[in-house]
Amino acid sequence: MAAFVSTLALLVPVILTALLVWKLVPFRWLKSGLITFCGAFCVWQLYYCWEDATGRAAERHYQQVKQVLATPRMWIDSSRLNGEQSIIALSLLGEGLVNYSVRFPAQRDEARQLTENALLALISPEGCPFENIRDTVAWRRRDDNLYLSHLNLLLGSYTQQLRADQANPYTQLHAQLSRHLAARLQAAPTRNAPSYGTTPDSLWVADNAVTLQSLFLRDALCSTAGSASLQRQWIHFIDSTGSTAKGLPFSELTRRRPPRGCANAWIGKYAAAYAPAFSADLWKKHKQDFKYNLGVASLFREYPPGYDLPADYDSGPMVLGVGASATGLALVGAKYQADYYTYYQLINSIKVAELAARMLTYCSHNDEWTQASGGWLSQAIQFSATARI
Repeated sequence: MAAFVSTLALLVPVILTALLVWKLVPFRWLKSGLITFCGAFCVWQLYYCWEDATGRAAERHYQQVKQVLATPRMWIDSSRLNGEQSIIALSLLGEGLVNYSVRFPAQRDEARQLTENALLALISPEGCPFENIRDTVAWRRRDDNLYLSHLNLLLGSYTQQLRADQANPYTQLHAQLSRHLAARLQAAPTRNAPSYGTTPDSLWVADNAVTLQSLFLRDALCSTAGSASLQRQWIHFIDSTGSTAKGLPFSELTRRRPPRGCANAWIGKYAAAYAPAFSADLWKKHKQDFKYNLGVASLFREYPPGYDLPADYDSGPMVLGVGASATGLALVGAKYQADYYTYYQLINSIKVAELAARMLTYCSHNDEWTQASGGWLSQAIQFSATARI
């Protein structure tokens, strides 16, 4: 119902525009063209709302996921993603497959196999930063919180899809990894562990939101509550020390780097499960400073107003301050926050961006834009969002 109401709210200005055009535009051919366009847009918007609500949109993405995760080797050879992007994409695909199997129970066994293929790709020599992922001593020698957190989350996604009579070959790994991550957070004064072993200033808050989500899921699967205290301590630190005066978390704590659009959306998505009030408040503040409201569409800034910083690895391409990552990740943030108005605005933006990316790629002979809008990281984000119930 909320999705349908949000769709109608989006269509009200379109319908009013059509009425004004009919009344004020003197040229019959122009009037007819604009009315036809407005009518077609209304039909498409209602159709997409129906597709999203019934799972048809997720089903389209699922057919693509089946191809790229047919085997772990298929992902490694065809995804065209670097290490960090591949880690995040596989984690998102695992969550999407869990939600998809809930929507379509008949596909549960197939979805579980695809999730295991994603897991095997992540722990393969090409995807794993450790020689042996089961070497727990190696985990303590270096900081790889980003990789280990997404791996832990993917292990949880796989476990969620097992039937009661099925053995789990990853039970010990999941338990050991959860204990390791919890201990790292507990030992950190900021309750945030470094994301990368090679970078000293890498206390990225968004990555630790993923860590807590993986521990929360582990608790849910085991009927325990071991991560609850860590969640409270993490939120307390962010609220008291780790945020700007406006209440938005610093993207990185060592240098107190400014809030970022991609990071805020990431926290809004992952913290929605274990800290709904905190994440809802963050999402509201995030939209106030970062969202460009364009009527039937919206875009998100990468940096807050007043910061004129260049694009980097995390932001992806930027145009006039609007970030590809900030806008793309806002899609899952909006869906997990049940903010359907923003969600459908972003769907419209993404459809336009995909068309524009094809044109830019053709004109510049550079596929960076196509990869940003239609690559497997983008597809994983969209699948995670559309599969979400």
